[in-house]
Amino acid sequence: MGEKKLLDLVKATGGETGDFALSDVFPQIVKTYGKTLVSEGIANLVGDLVGAVFPRVNSIRLSYKQNRLERNVSTMLNHLVTNQEVLSSRIDELQKTVEGRDFIEQSSEMLLDSIVDEIQPSKVQYSVNGYVNLLQTENANLDMTLMFFKTISELNDIDIRVLKNYDWRNSDKTEPITPFNSEFDYDQLRHIKEKLFRFGLLKSKNEELSEQNQKIIIDFLQKFYKDFSSEKPKGVKLPRFKKIQSTDRYSITSLGLALLQLISEQCNMTDLSVPDDEVGE
Repeated sequence: MGEKKLLDLVKATGGETGDFALSDVFPQIVKTYGKTLVSEGIANLVGDLVGAVFPRVNSIRLSYKQNRLERNVSTMLNHLVTNQEVLSSRIDELQKTVEGRDFIEQSSEMLLDSIVDEIQPSKVQYSVNGYVNLLQTENANLDMTLMFFKTISELNDIDIRVLKNYDWRNSDKTEPITPFNSEFDYDQLRHIKEKLFRFGLLKSKNEELSEQNQKIIIDFLQKFYKDFSSEKPKGVKLPRFKKIQSTDRYSITSLGLALLQLISEQCNMTDLSVPDDEVGE
């Protein structure tokens, strides 16, 4: 099929639902992409995605919801077209197998579920970036994809901004978000960090110290029981415990790094190791 107009393919693939025509539902998208030339693989993918949105349009009654949907779909299409050179060969490769076609179909459904009702524009961009990067990742699978979209759906923009503060690989990161330079106070930021910890994106220094103390207690009890059971007990010296700090400190986990990689414009999944002594603020 070679190159053809994106609008023609979207019409052919998405068709019309009820009384809705493409130009009526997505006027800005038609205006923006009507003359765009895309490769066959990207064109088919875009057509399937836009076609899948049509059933959702029937339930939209408020103009602001339709405007939001159009904005989000436009962000999705723009990113796909922008990255068509790197995506085309990968999509063609995936289309050759049943597993590959299933991966594209189901990951596309996850993307649509993630963006159609999303209020924060930055979250839409993160979801689309993750989708594009997952398509390009050789070892990507549906479990990984589902975990990504489930996690991203539970986070908001400020959560991700705080997480980025702990990315030790980013030499160009902006000033850390603290109670002194943001709209959030100490308690709010502490809550955000604890949330990121619960999701496994940050690790807690105090949690590590608590685990070390538990190991110390177990070791002490084992030695005490062994000494107590001996014929000539010598006594066991009480251990010294790790001091738990009143203010917890956090550092990023490999899962946190992987998430930041996936939502970035240029994904590099080759190095996700975190130094053991890397500690955040």
